Amino acid sequence: MNIHVLIINDGRPGHVNQSFGIVESLKKERSITEEVVDISYRLKVLRPLINFFVKRNSYLGNILNLCLVKYSKKIDVRPDLIVSSGGYTCASSVLLARTFQTKNIFLGTPKGYSLADFSLVVSTASLGAEKNNLVVDVMPQRFDKVGMRAAAREFLTERRLNPNYVYWSLLIGGPTHYYKYTKKDWEELVVAMNELADKYSVKWLVSTSRRTPAKVEEALSQLLRSNPSITYSVFYNQKPEKCLSAFLGLSSYAFVTEDSTSMLSEVVAAGLPLVSLHSEMIGEPDGGHLQLVQRLSNVGSMKRMCIGDILQNFQPVKLKANKDQSLIPNMILNELGL
Repeated sequence: MNIHVLIINDGRPGHVNQSFGIVESLKKERSITEEVVDISYRLKVLRPLINFFVKRNSYLGNILNLCLVKYSKKIDVRPDLIVSSGGYTCASSVLLARTFQTKNIFLGTPKGYSLADFSLVVSTASLGAEKNNLVVDVMPQRFDKVGMRAAAREFLTERRLNPNYVYWSLLIGGPTHYYKYTKKDWEELVVAMNELADKYSVKWLVSTSRRTPAKVEEALSQLLRSNPSITYSVFYNQKPEKCLSAFLGLSSYAFVTEDSTSMLSEVVAAGLPLVSLHSEMIGEPDGGHLQLVQRLSNVGSMKRMCIGDILQNFQPVKLKANKDQSLIPNMILNELGL
């Protein structure tokens, strides 16, 4: 039996990579055809209004969704399964599942929505006692090690980089209500990068993300300009570039700002030793984020570190293997009855 899957894409790489990761894992167990629909909000300020009526199963939710959400294509074929990640996809997932009377999976925490609005919610932290919540160590990701190595080879050739260097990656997210960063943090980070590069004879691959503020990118570009330890840098909001798979394929170590659960999960799924970075100005993360960070740290998949303490505390560590993820697709299929 073929399963036709509809992926709802909100345009955020970290979200859609998780959706593709789930679908790719399902392909190992079933015949799958996939279709992708891109969505965007014409007026983001009215998104809470759409959610309000959708959650109450009001027909106004359908009308507002049709008027205020732009779909990249008309969905003509009934999907057997809808997969999405990211809060911006919740309303569309719920409405399409109701319209086609089909099953839907949400990846992450559907904030503001009941778990009952979804056939299955896959998360890295328990969201309650509901039976339709599948908790995993890390989300399956779109890329695998074979794909990363291929991306790395292509990246080296196209950018004419030295294949004999030892590369480490630095991935930067952005501030949240519980993670704050200062100019001093970025200055200390660059100093630490230079000293680590000299001490361990490595070259850095650096990328910011969609959430990185423009002023942070500007400060970093100034600090990193003409820096001999930086082999390649991507300032996402200045010139977006899809380089994560290549970076992870090239790197033997990764440093990631702790605010980004998607980037933390991607690095762990890639099998790299990981250091998560935070400022001294750290609040108390919400439950799901805190559970993920603590679990990855406790099992040895990640070392948490304050940016100001890198030079004093960093020591390369061996990676502790993550739990086998091969059971996830069968667990999902069993939960959904597919």
